[in-house]
Amino acid sequence: MNKTIGFIFARGGSKKLIRKNIKPLNGLPLIAYSIKLALEINEIDEVIVSTDDQEIADISIKFGAKVPSLRPKELAQDTTPEWDCWKHAVLEYNKLNNQGFNTFISLPCTSPLRMKGDIIQMLKYYELNDFDLVLGVTPSSRSPYFNMVRTKDDGSLEKIINTQENVTRRQDSPKCFDITTIGYITSPEYILDNNNIFDGRIGGYEISKESSIDIDDEIDFKIAEFLQVSDKNDKKV
Repeated sequence: MNKTIGFIFARGGSKKLIRKNIKPLNGLPLIAYSIKLALEINEIDEVIVSTDDQEIADISIKFGAKVPSLRPKELAQDTTPEWDCWKHAVLEYNKLNNQGFNTFISLPCTSPLRMKGDIIQMLKYYELNDFDLVLGVTPSSRSPYFNMVRTKDDGSLEKIINTQENVTRRQDSPKCFDITTIGYITSPEYILDNNNIFDGRIGGYEISKESSIDIDDEIDFKIAEFLQVSDKNDKKV
């Protein structure tokens, strides 16, 4: 039997935006948006929150997610790779459930404006294609072939990617995308057998820029608040 588990990873020690994952966004804790959306998607069979923080766990349970146990503190540090947290979550789930599961989807707290339809279509895209992992992407406003630079040893600048062709307009450069945090879909086997997202064949599902905002700091949070309120007002008209 196919089984899809939605995981939400939320540690308590965020630095740029203190207690970010439960900071109220227009009346709801940030994590609640990921939980509520996941619970509305029929294709997701269970919603599990992985956290090291008891307050986050209590809030998650209140909004309908499961928190089987708290994540070890060593997997909730500033330097902890997200991939290690994914491996821990898969191993813990398999330990507690005899049948295991087929599809892993991570829905980070930091994308509260993601659309239900995008996640459903991403799941279909993953199922219909031969990718090891599918993630959300949105067209980049800058290009490493044209208007992105790096500093050389002598302090001068150079384009990140230099080609023989002289690209003078962004429109003439290869199409580039930003990776979003709207969602990551893969198999538990791929997570356990590899050490990085890009170890395998990766697919990108394109989504709109406005629904892919990734909250990293206070400015991002303010933008998300504004866009969310604006969207609600538009729907009332």
